[in-house]
Amino acid sequence: MAGATREALSQIMNKAMGLNIGGKIGIARQDDHLSVAIFFGIGLLHLDEVAVGLGHRVAPKEVGG
Repeated sequence: MAGATREALSQIMNKAMGLNIGGKIGIARQDDHLSVAIFFGIGLLHLDEVAVGLGHRVAPKEVGG
């Protein structure tokens, strides 16, 4: 999960550097697929811009065989 979250954050980090942010993080899993969606409002006094980052990883449910 950490890898998918880092991938999603790296997509919006340049836009948000030094500004205030507020938003939501969503995590979903189906079978072997893990997805992370990040929705942020970015701005100085008001949250004027919107940024969305998406990350995906494949993580087997069972380890071993």
